[in-house]
Amino acid sequence: MLIYITGRGLSGSTILDIALSQSNNVMGMGEFIVGMKQNEKCSCGKQLIECNKWNKLFNEKSGIGTEDFEYLANESKVTNYLKYFMVNDDFFKNISEKYLRVNSKIIEIKKRSCSADIIIDSSKEVTRGLILSRGCSECFIIHIIRDPLKVISSTMNHFEKGWPFRFMRKKYYNKKAKSLYMIISSFAWLFGNLLIEIAGFYSKNKKVKIRYEDLCNFPNHEMEKIEMKINIDLSGTKAFLNGEKIAKNVHTVRGNPTSKEKKLLFDKNRALGKNSLNLIQRTIVRIIVAPLRIAYGYGF
Repeated sequence: MLIYITGRGLSGSTILDIALSQSNNVMGMGEFIVGMKQNEKCSCGKQLIECNKWNKLFNEKSGIGTEDFEYLANESKVTNYLKYFMVNDDFFKNISEKYLRVNSKIIEIKKRSCSADIIIDSSKEVTRGLILSRGCSECFIIHIIRDPLKVISSTMNHFEKGWPFRFMRKKYYNKKAKSLYMIISSFAWLFGNLLIEIAGFYSKNKKVKIRYEDLCNFPNHEMEKIEMKINIDLSGTKAFLNGEKIAKNVHTVRGNPTSKEKKLLFDKNRALGKNSLNLIQRTIVRIIVAPLRIAYGYGF
């Protein structure tokens, strides 16, 4: 089985990927779609081609080439969302056949490399979530949501620290455009989550929605929602999120720096973070994201 984590950036997908990987027979891949390059580094510090959890994917015997990884990445772009949403089932089968075939082959090789039955992909790409929802019967979708005030605050904090502003897989560094980036991030949160909700039309009972704040404060309850859906034991995940065990090493790509921490012990207060937006910034963000923020139970 493949568990696909979708949602907006900085919504907690990395920590959820790590947490799920603490349970037996489960292994996370990280942000697989944009991270599959031979010289990309695994969270263990080695390049993927040198890491024994990844190198089989780059072996000639795998039947997978660089062009296949590039194909999955290009087809997963949000600009292809309508292409896969608007068509009827027969046409969808035709245009998604290669995507699903390559994806299936990669997941099978990854399972054997990690000796795991369940693989986690936290790429978050909404079009990938749509394709998997419609065409992959062995895929379960987790939609992770975080209060947009915290998401935008984290985005701006990272930008202040020198991280680039990322939008549509491009990087921007203009310090004078900070306010514009904040507004773009707000609309991206709104429309990104809206597209995920629309794609949920095809997920039916193969999807669960989790608020990041609930994951931190009530981990047992949130994990039980997943256990009930797919009949899986997540006791290891619960123990980690309750601060009872140190995370075992994971082998993931991309994601935030948390994935590279050694002897990671989950700290709820650290994970929840703080809102550093000023009153004017908070007001602007609230106005833009109001429809879904209210619907998700965060209020105005």
